[in-house]
Amino acid sequence: MEPMKHSQQDIKETHLKLMLSLIHQVDGISRADIKKLTNLSATTVSALVEELMDEGLVVETGMKTSTTSGRKAISLSINKNGGHLGAVGISGHHFCLRIFDLHLEEIYSVKVRYDTTLPLSYTLCAFLKEHLCVQDYGRLLGLAVGIPAIVNRDNQIVSSTIVNVTADDDVYGSLCTAFPNAKVLLCNNSWLMAYAEKEFGELECKSLISIDISDGVGAAAIVDGVPFNGSAGMACEFGHISVDMNGKPCRCGSRGCLETMISVPAILEGAGSIAQKEITLEMLSPCAVQTPELEQYMDDICTALAFGINNLLNIFDPDAVVLCGDILALGEDFIRLVRKKLSDISLAGRTVSLTASTLGSNAEFKGGAKFVFDSLLR
Repeated sequence: MEPMKHSQQDIKETHLKLMLSLIHQVDGISRADIKKLTNLSATTVSALVEELMDEGLVVETGMKTSTTSGRKAISLSINKNGGHLGAVGISGHHFCLRIFDLHLEEIYSVKVRYDTTLPLSYTLCAFLKEHLCVQDYGRLLGLAVGIPAIVNRDNQIVSSTIVNVTADDDVYGSLCTAFPNAKVLLCNNSWLMAYAEKEFGELECKSLISIDISDGVGAAAIVDGVPFNGSAGMACEFGHISVDMNGKPCRCGSRGCLETMISVPAILEGAGSIAQKEITLEMLSPCAVQTPELEQYMDDICTALAFGINNLLNIFDPDAVVLCGDILALGEDFIRLVRKKLSDISLAGRTVSLTASTLGSNAEFKGGAKFVFDSLLR
C-alpha cells in the first residue's frame, strides 16, 4: 500500500501547484473558475484552496462581479505576505541580496564585499543567514543565486573566470543544507537576465538573446519562448567565443576570447593605456571620446562585439538581441555603432533588433525571483 500513498500524495502536490499557478496567472479567479479549468470536483477544489489558505499562500479578496442573480463567487489572489523570495547576485568581490514578496515587489536590498580568500560556500551562507533574517518577512520559500560561472545541470559550478571558486566547493549543497525548507536554485547570472527579459522586458518576441557585459561577458538564449540550456546546461558561453586565435590568453584556457577584449575591465584597461590616465565608461561613449586613438580603440571594440553577436545570430537566428549590464553606460550612440557594424556583416535578408535592456540593474534579481517562484509552481 505504500506506493499508493506516494502516488496519491504526488497527485495532490500536482493539483496544489496547478491551483497556485492558476491563482497567480489569473488574479481574482474563483473556486468555480478553477473547477471549470481543471475539471476537478467542487469538493476537491474547495479542499485544496483551503489548504493553500491555511499555508498563507492564498487569500480571499472579495466578491466577483456577476451578471447573474445567483450567489456571487469569491475572488482569490496570491497572498503577497505569505512568504518571501531571495535573489542573490555574485560578482568578483561583492554579494548583493534583494528580497521580494510574493507579488515580486522588492522589500529589502543589501550589498557587501566578501572575503575572496575563504571558500565561497562559507562566505555566501554566512551572508545569507545574517541578512535573510533582518526582518520578519515570513518564511523563505525560494532562493535564486546568480553567478558569472558555468553551472551544469547538477547545480555544480564547473568554472568561473570572474569568481574565485573551486570545483570541490559545493555551493549548491551548502545552500540546500543552510535553507532546507526553501527551493534553492543556482544559475548563471546571464541566464537570469534573459529570463527577466522574457518575463518583464518590452520586446514581444518568442526568441531572443540577452548579452550581459560587465566584469565578464555572458549571454543566454530564449528559443521559442523556452530558455535554451544545452545538453549539460553550459550553452551560450558568449564571452569565450574566440575571435582571434592569436589573441590574448584567456583565463578559460583559450585565446582571443571576447571577454579579453570587451569586458568592462578589459575596455578600461586598454583605454587607460592609450590615454595614460584613469578612464571611466562614460568617458568612452562615442559622443565623449576626445582623441583619434581612443576613437579608433572604441571602434575596434564595437567591431569585436558585432562579430561576436553575428556568430550567435548565425547559430540561433533570434528575433532580437538585448544588451544589458554595465556596458550600457556607454550610451545609445555605442549601441547604434554596434548595430551599424552588425548590419554590414550580417547575412543578406537578416534583420534583427539590437536594443538596450530597459530593466536596469534589477534584471538579474527580478529574473531570479520570478524564476524561483515559477519553479514552485512546476
